[in-house]
Amino acid sequence: MTNILTLNAPRRPAISMPFSKHKLWWKYPDLTGLAWNDLGQQASETEILSLAYLANGIALAGTRPNGKIFRSTDYGATWTDLGQQASEIEILSLAYLANGIALAGTHNSGKIFRSTDYGATWTDLGQQASQTRIYSLAYLANGIALAGTYPNGKILRSTDYGAIWTDLGQQASETEILSLAYLANGIVLAGTRTNAKIFRSTDYGATWTDLGQQATETRISSLAYLANGFALAGTYPNAKIFRSPKPPGW
Repeated sequence: MTNILTLNAPRRPAISMPFSKHKLWWKYPDLTGLAWNDLGQQASETEILSLAYLANGIALAGTRPNGKIFRSTDYGATWTDLGQQASEIEILSLAYLANGIALAGTHNSGKIFRSTDYGATWTDLGQQASQTRIYSLAYLANGIALAGTYPNGKILRSTDYGAIWTDLGQQASETEILSLAYLANGIVLAGTRTNAKIFRSTDYGATWTDLGQQATETRISSLAYLANGFALAGTYPNAKIFRSPKPPGW
């Protein structure tokens, strides 16, 4: 009978070294994200503002100053320039929903663009709620999506995979909804600019509770959900990280 001793480390080819009647399997450590290849400037754009992974190797990139969307079908190895979207100058946000549906939020006219074919073609849904920038987009579940805006700090909500949007109004006196993050079980967070507030929803973004300013910061620039109830928030101007501890019951 052959005995096998396995030292677990993910994602690399293993080397088998026989000794006596046993085999020792040694696996390389996971090097994902350690090395990077320079794929070069995309067209004549100066900044890649947003990135999103869809499925089956398809990825999207949003740029400035010509408001272009680039699309890759080989896990980001090569990119196709899909051109400027309407007359927009920035693709500020991108989000993948499900079933080939993707969204793009813009600056200049505060438009949302929607694709139903994994980003190959896009439909202009027009300016949303008289806003000029769609800073953030997030997909929750069951067709529910959210968008965060400027200059009135509004949250927009869709229940039909981004086809139609409802204006939930300005959150307190904030001017920008810079970040959105879906946690789990209907819980969503929104981060703002002006008073660096975090807003929290427990009903898939239908209603919101103001959790107040975080320290003396002025922006919640980023939000992320980790796992098991833990969440992070990144701020400006003091580059602080805030951590939400695991709540009871998780």
